[in-house]
Amino acid sequence: MNLSLEEISQAVDGVLEGPGHVNVRGYSIDSRTINAGELFFAIKGPRFDGHEFVAQALQKGAAAAVVEEELRPSPGPPAAASPSPSGRGQGEGSIIRVTSTLEALQTLALTVRRRLGMTIIGVTGSAGKTTTKEMTAAVLGKKFTVLRSAGNLNNEFGMPLCLLRAERYQNIGVLEMGMSAKGEIRRLALIAEPNEGVVTNVNPVHLEFFKSIDEIAEAKAELIEGLHEPKVAYLNNDDPRVRAMARNFAGKVITYGVKSVARFKVQQIQDLGIEGTAFTVHHGQGDAHFVLPLLGQHNVANAIAAIAVGVTHEVPWEQIREAISQI
Repeated sequence: MNLSLEEISQAVDGVLEGPGHVNVRGYSIDSRTINAGELFFAIKGPRFDGHEFVAQALQKGAAAAVVEEELRPSPGPPAAASPSPSGRGQGEGSIIRVTSTLEALQTLALTVRRRLGMTIIGVTGSAGKTTTKEMTAAVLGKKFTVLRSAGNLNNEFGMPLCLLRAERYQNIGVLEMGMSAKGEIRRLALIAEPNEGVVTNVNPVHLEFFKSIDEIAEAKAELIEGLHEPKVAYLNNDDPRVRAMARNFAGKVITYGVKSVARFKVQQIQDLGIEGTAFTVHHGQGDAHFVLPLLGQHNVANAIAAIAVGVTHEVPWEQIREAISQI
Protein backbone atom coordinates (compact mmCIF):
# COMPACT_ATOMS: atom_id res chain seq x y z
CA MET A 1 0.00 0.00 0.00
CA ASN A 2 1.47 3.33 -1.05
CA LEU A 3 1.62 5.95 1.70
CA SER A 4 3.29 9.33 2.00
CA LEU A 5 6.25 9.83 4.31
CA GLU A 6 4.10 12.18 6.38
CA GLU A 7 1.42 9.50 6.82
CA ILE A 8 4.04 6.92 7.72
CA SER A 9 5.77 9.20 10.20
CA GLN A 10 2.49 9.93 11.96
CA ALA A 11 1.49 6.25 12.03
CA VAL A 12 4.75 5.17 13.70
CA ASP A 13 5.00 8.23 15.96
CA GLY A 14 8.27 9.20 14.32
CA VAL A 15 10.14 12.41 13.59
CA LEU A 16 10.43 13.10 9.86
CA GLU A 17 13.51 14.82 8.50
CA GLY A 18 12.71 15.69 4.91
CA PRO A 19 9.68 16.37 2.69
CA GLY A 20 6.49 14.64 3.80
CA HIS A 21 4.61 14.63 0.50
CA VAL A 22 6.77 11.89 -1.07
CA ASN A 23 4.90 8.61 -1.61
CA VAL A 24 6.82 5.38 -1.06
CA ARG A 25 6.54 2.60 -3.65
CA GLY A 26 7.32 -0.31 -1.36
CA TYR A 27 9.01 -1.44 1.83
CA SER A 28 12.27 -3.26 2.55
CA ILE A 29 14.61 -4.36 5.32
CA ASP A 30 17.36 -5.49 2.91
CA SER A 31 19.61 -2.85 1.34
CA ARG A 32 20.88 -5.42 -1.19
CA THR A 33 17.49 -5.85 -2.86
CA ILE A 34 15.83 -2.50 -2.19
CA ASN A 35 14.34 -0.69 -5.18
CA ALA A 36 14.22 3.01 -5.89
CA GLY A 37 11.34 4.73 -4.12
CA GLU A 38 11.00 2.14 -1.35
CA LEU A 39 11.15 2.78 2.40
CA PHE A 40 14.07 1.13 4.21
CA PHE A 41 13.67 -0.03 7.80
CA ALA A 42 17.04 -0.25 9.58
CA ILE A 43 16.29 -3.39 11.59
CA LYS A 44 18.70 -4.66 14.22
CA GLY A 45 19.06 -8.42 13.76
CA PRO A 46 21.12 -11.12 15.47
CA ARG A 47 23.85 -10.93 12.83
CA PHE A 48 23.48 -7.54 11.15
CA ASP A 49 22.40 -4.04 12.10
CA GLY A 50 20.47 -2.27 9.37
CA HIS A 51 21.84 1.08 10.49
CA GLU A 52 25.14 0.10 8.88
CA PHE A 53 23.41 -0.08 5.51
CA VAL A 54 21.24 3.04 5.53
CA ALA A 55 23.66 4.97 3.32
CA GLN A 56 23.73 2.10 0.84
CA ALA A 57 19.93 1.97 0.72
CA LEU A 58 19.64 5.71 0.16
CA GLN A 59 22.32 5.66 -2.52
CA LYS A 60 20.26 3.02 -4.34
CA GLY A 61 17.31 5.39 -4.41
CA ALA A 62 15.34 4.56 -1.27
CA ALA A 63 12.70 7.22 -0.61
CA ALA A 64 13.65 7.30 3.07
CA ALA A 65 15.04 5.26 5.93
CA VAL A 66 13.45 4.53 9.30
CA VAL A 67 16.14 4.61 11.99
CA GLU A 68 16.39 4.53 15.75
CA GLU A 69 19.91 5.87 16.20
CA GLU A 70 22.51 8.05 14.54
CA LEU A 71 23.66 6.83 11.15
CA ARG A 72 27.02 5.13 10.62
CA PRO A 73 29.18 4.72 7.56
CA SER A 74 28.28 1.78 5.35
CA PRO A 75 30.80 -1.13 5.47
CA GLY A 76 33.12 -1.26 2.49
CA PRO A 77 33.93 1.47 -0.04
CA PRO A 78 31.28 4.19 -0.36
CA ALA A 79 29.08 4.05 -3.43
CA ALA A 80 28.98 7.13 -5.59
CA ALA A 81 25.77 9.09 -5.22
CA SER A 82 24.15 10.08 -8.52
CA PRO A 83 22.87 13.63 -8.78
CA SER A 84 19.12 14.04 -8.94
CA PRO A 85 17.14 16.69 -10.85
CA SER A 86 16.52 18.49 -7.56
CA GLY A 87 20.24 18.92 -7.02
CA ARG A 88 20.28 16.60 -4.00
CA GLY A 89 22.37 13.48 -4.18
CA GLN A 90 20.49 10.24 -4.71
CA GLY A 91 21.79 9.12 -1.31
CA GLU A 92 20.25 12.11 0.46
CA GLY A 93 16.82 10.65 1.14
CA SER A 94 14.61 11.51 4.08
CA ILE A 95 14.94 10.03 7.56
CA ILE A 96 12.21 8.99 9.98
CA ARG A 97 13.50 8.67 13.54
CA VAL A 98 11.69 6.26 15.88
CA THR A 99 12.26 4.55 19.21
CA SER A 100 12.31 1.06 17.67
CA THR A 101 12.52 0.27 13.95
CA LEU A 102 11.03 -3.21 14.45
CA GLU A 103 8.05 -1.79 16.33
CA ALA A 104 7.68 0.87 13.63
CA LEU A 105 7.57 -1.82 10.93
CA GLN A 106 4.95 -3.77 12.84
CA THR A 107 2.87 -0.71 13.78
CA LEU A 108 2.78 0.45 10.16
CA ALA A 109 1.71 -3.03 9.07
CA LEU A 110 -1.17 -2.93 11.56
CA THR A 111 -2.14 0.53 10.31
CA VAL A 112 -2.32 -0.74 6.73
CA ARG A 113 -4.24 -3.84 7.81
CA ARG A 114 -6.88 -1.70 9.53
CA ARG A 115 -7.17 0.74 6.64
CA LEU A 116 -7.78 -2.02 4.12
CA GLY A 117 -10.26 -3.89 6.29
CA MET A 118 -9.77 -7.17 4.46
CA THR A 119 -10.51 -10.58 5.95
CA ILE A 120 -7.26 -12.12 7.21
CA ILE A 121 -6.79 -15.88 7.53
CA GLY A 122 -3.79 -17.00 9.58
CA VAL A 123 -2.21 -20.42 9.00
CA THR A 124 0.06 -22.16 11.49
CA GLY A 125 1.19 -25.63 12.51
CA SER A 126 4.35 -27.64 13.02
CA ALA A 127 4.28 -28.97 9.44
CA GLY A 128 2.39 -28.25 6.25
CA LYS A 129 1.61 -24.60 6.94
CA THR A 130 3.33 -23.25 3.83
CA THR A 131 1.63 -25.81 1.57
CA THR A 132 -1.73 -25.22 3.27
CA LYS A 133 -1.30 -21.48 2.89
CA GLU A 134 -0.58 -21.84 -0.83
CA MET A 135 -3.50 -24.22 -1.37
CA THR A 136 -5.88 -21.99 0.58
CA ALA A 137 -4.83 -18.91 -1.39
CA ALA A 138 -5.26 -20.84 -4.66
CA VAL A 139 -8.78 -21.95 -3.74
CA LEU A 140 -9.86 -18.50 -2.55
CA GLY A 141 -8.25 -16.97 -5.64
CA LYS A 142 -11.01 -18.50 -7.76
CA LYS A 143 -13.43 -15.99 -6.22
CA PHE A 144 -11.39 -13.28 -4.49
CA THR A 145 -8.32 -11.14 -5.08
CA VAL A 146 -5.93 -12.65 -2.53
CA LEU A 147 -2.95 -11.34 -0.60
CA ARG A 148 -0.67 -14.21 0.40
CA SER A 149 2.61 -14.50 2.28
CA ALA A 150 5.52 -14.85 -0.11
CA GLY A 151 7.31 -18.17 0.38
CA ASN A 152 7.62 -18.81 4.09
CA LEU A 153 7.86 -15.18 5.22
CA ASN A 154 6.09 -15.96 8.46
CA ASN A 155 8.00 -14.22 11.24
CA GLU A 156 8.10 -10.84 12.97
CA PHE A 157 9.83 -9.29 9.93
CA GLY A 158 8.35 -11.14 6.96
CA MET A 159 4.68 -11.07 7.90
CA PRO A 160 4.55 -7.28 8.46
CA LEU A 161 6.29 -6.76 5.11
CA CYS A 162 3.63 -8.91 3.48
CA LEU A 163 0.86 -6.76 4.99
CA LEU A 164 2.60 -3.59 3.85
CA ARG A 165 2.56 -4.88 0.27
CA ALA A 166 -1.22 -5.30 0.33
CA GLU A 167 -3.22 -3.38 -2.26
CA ARG A 168 -6.63 -1.76 -1.96
CA TYR A 169 -8.14 -4.09 -4.56
CA GLN A 170 -7.30 -7.20 -2.51
CA ASN A 171 -10.19 -8.36 -0.32
CA ILE A 172 -8.80 -11.36 1.55
CA GLY A 173 -5.39 -12.29 2.93
CA VAL A 174 -3.82 -15.66 3.73
CA LEU A 175 -0.82 -15.25 6.02
CA GLU A 176 1.51 -17.94 7.33
CA MET A 177 2.47 -17.56 10.99
CA GLY A 178 5.54 -19.36 12.29
CA MET A 179 7.22 -19.44 15.66
CA SER A 180 10.15 -20.84 17.58
CA ALA A 181 9.15 -19.54 21.01
CA LYS A 182 6.04 -18.94 23.08
CA GLY A 183 4.42 -15.58 22.49
CA GLU A 184 5.63 -15.13 18.89
CA ILE A 185 2.34 -16.11 17.24
CA ARG A 186 0.47 -13.97 19.76
CA ARG A 187 2.58 -11.04 18.62
CA LEU A 188 1.91 -11.81 14.94
CA ALA A 189 -1.81 -12.01 15.67
CA LEU A 190 -1.69 -8.59 17.31
CA ILE A 191 -0.18 -7.20 14.11
CA ALA A 192 -2.40 -8.99 11.56
CA GLU A 193 -5.62 -9.16 13.59
CA PRO A 194 -6.72 -12.37 11.82
CA ASN A 195 -10.41 -13.15 11.55
CA GLU A 196 -9.91 -16.83 10.83
CA GLY A 197 -7.21 -19.35 11.68
CA VAL A 198 -6.07 -22.73 10.35
CA VAL A 199 -4.02 -25.06 12.57
CA THR A 200 -2.55 -28.02 10.70
CA ASN A 201 -0.88 -30.06 13.46
CA VAL A 202 1.41 -30.06 16.49
CA ASN A 203 4.66 -32.02 16.20
CA PRO A 204 7.84 -32.23 18.33
CA VAL A 205 9.74 -29.47 16.53
CA HIS A 206 11.63 -26.63 18.23
CA LEU A 207 11.84 -28.76 21.37
CA GLU A 208 15.09 -26.97 22.16
CA PHE A 209 12.89 -23.98 23.02
CA PHE A 210 10.03 -25.84 24.73
CA LYS A 211 9.76 -28.25 27.64
CA SER A 212 7.15 -30.46 25.96
CA ILE A 213 4.91 -30.94 22.92
CA ASP A 214 2.05 -29.59 25.02
CA GLU A 215 3.91 -26.29 25.32
CA ILE A 216 4.25 -26.22 21.52
CA ALA A 217 0.49 -26.75 21.28
CA GLU A 218 -0.08 -23.82 23.62
CA ALA A 219 2.10 -21.62 21.41
CA LYS A 220 0.22 -22.68 18.26
CA ALA A 221 -3.11 -22.03 20.00
CA GLU A 222 -2.15 -18.36 20.31
CA LEU A 223 -3.49 -17.93 16.77
CA ILE A 224 -6.95 -19.16 17.77
CA GLU A 225 -6.88 -17.09 20.94
CA GLY A 226 -6.01 -13.99 18.91
CA LEU A 227 -8.81 -14.21 16.34
CA HIS A 228 -11.08 -11.24 15.70
CA GLU A 229 -14.72 -11.34 14.62
CA PRO A 230 -16.24 -13.40 13.13
CA LYS A 231 -13.68 -15.77 14.74
CA VAL A 232 -13.56 -18.93 12.63
CA ALA A 233 -11.12 -21.74 13.53
CA TYR A 234 -10.31 -24.56 11.08
CA LEU A 235 -8.90 -27.40 13.17
CA ASN A 236 -7.34 -30.72 12.14
CA ASN A 237 -9.41 -33.27 14.05
CA ASP A 238 -6.79 -35.97 13.44
CA ASP A 239 -4.47 -34.23 15.91
CA PRO A 240 -5.74 -34.43 19.52
CA ARG A 241 -3.79 -31.34 20.57
CA VAL A 242 -5.27 -29.31 17.72
CA ARG A 243 -8.73 -30.71 18.43
CA ALA A 244 -8.40 -29.55 22.04
CA MET A 245 -8.06 -25.95 20.86
CA ALA A 246 -11.83 -25.89 20.34
CA ARG A 247 -12.35 -25.97 24.10
CA ASN A 248 -13.34 -22.59 25.52
CA PHE A 249 -13.20 -21.04 22.03
CA ALA A 250 -16.06 -18.59 21.63
CA GLY A 251 -16.07 -18.54 17.83
CA LYS A 252 -17.06 -20.97 15.09
CA VAL A 253 -15.12 -24.25 14.82
CA ILE A 254 -14.86 -26.08 11.49
CA THR A 255 -13.11 -29.44 11.70
CA TYR A 256 -11.40 -31.41 8.97
CA GLY A 257 -9.62 -34.74 8.96
CA VAL A 258 -8.33 -37.75 7.08
CA LYS A 259 -8.79 -40.33 9.83
CA SER A 260 -11.17 -38.81 12.38
CA VAL A 261 -14.82 -37.84 12.17
CA ALA A 262 -14.98 -34.22 11.07
CA ARG A 263 -17.19 -31.76 9.24
CA PHE A 264 -14.93 -32.19 6.19
CA LYS A 265 -13.80 -35.83 6.19
CA VAL A 266 -11.67 -37.68 3.65
CA GLN A 267 -13.41 -40.95 2.75
CA GLN A 268 -11.10 -42.53 0.18
CA ILE A 269 -7.52 -41.93 -0.90
CA GLN A 270 -6.07 -43.43 -4.08
CA ASP A 271 -2.41 -43.20 -5.12
CA LEU A 272 -2.29 -42.30 -8.83
CA GLY A 273 1.49 -42.50 -9.11
CA ILE A 274 3.01 -39.64 -11.07
CA GLU A 275 -0.45 -38.12 -11.54
CA GLY A 276 -0.79 -37.52 -7.81
CA THR A 277 -3.56 -38.52 -5.42
CA ALA A 278 -7.31 -38.92 -5.80
CA PHE A 279 -9.56 -38.53 -2.78
CA THR A 280 -13.18 -38.04 -1.80
CA VAL A 281 -14.39 -35.50 0.74
CA HIS A 282 -17.57 -36.15 2.69
CA HIS A 283 -19.32 -33.00 3.86
CA GLY A 284 -22.73 -31.82 4.87
CA GLN A 285 -23.95 -31.63 1.26
CA GLY A 286 -22.70 -35.04 0.15
CA ASP A 287 -19.43 -36.22 -1.39
CA ALA A 288 -16.96 -34.38 -3.62
CA HIS A 289 -14.15 -35.96 -5.61
CA PHE A 290 -10.72 -34.39 -6.13
CA VAL A 291 -7.43 -35.09 -7.87
CA LEU A 292 -4.40 -33.50 -6.24
CA PRO A 293 -1.17 -33.53 -8.32
CA LEU A 294 0.87 -34.22 -5.17
CA LEU A 295 1.63 -37.47 -3.37
CA GLY A 296 1.08 -38.34 0.27
CA GLN A 297 -1.66 -38.39 2.87
CA HIS A 298 -0.14 -35.33 4.49
CA ASN A 299 -0.81 -33.30 1.33
CA VAL A 300 -4.40 -34.56 1.29
CA ALA A 301 -4.74 -33.21 4.85
CA ASN A 302 -3.39 -29.84 3.68
CA ALA A 303 -5.79 -29.84 0.74
CA ILE A 304 -8.86 -30.60 2.83
CA ALA A 305 -8.04 -27.64 5.09
CA ALA A 306 -8.00 -25.40 2.01
CA ILE A 307 -11.24 -26.98 0.80
CA ALA A 308 -12.90 -26.25 4.15
CA VAL A 309 -11.87 -22.60 3.94
CA GLY A 310 -13.09 -22.35 0.36
CA VAL A 311 -16.50 -23.84 1.12
CA THR A 312 -16.90 -21.52 4.11
CA HIS A 313 -16.27 -18.56 1.80
CA GLU A 314 -18.75 -19.92 -0.74
CA VAL A 315 -16.28 -20.69 -3.50
CA PRO A 316 -18.20 -22.98 -5.90
CA TRP A 317 -17.28 -26.66 -5.60
CA GLU A 318 -16.26 -26.90 -9.25
CA GLN A 319 -13.85 -23.99 -8.83
CA ILE A 320 -12.42 -25.53 -5.64
CA ARG A 321 -11.89 -28.79 -7.55
CA GLU A 322 -10.16 -26.89 -10.35
CA ALA A 323 -7.88 -25.05 -7.92
CA ILE A 324 -6.84 -28.28 -6.18
CA SER A 325 -6.11 -29.94 -9.53
CA GLN A 326 -3.80 -27.04 -10.46
CA ILE A 327 -1.71 -27.02 -7.28
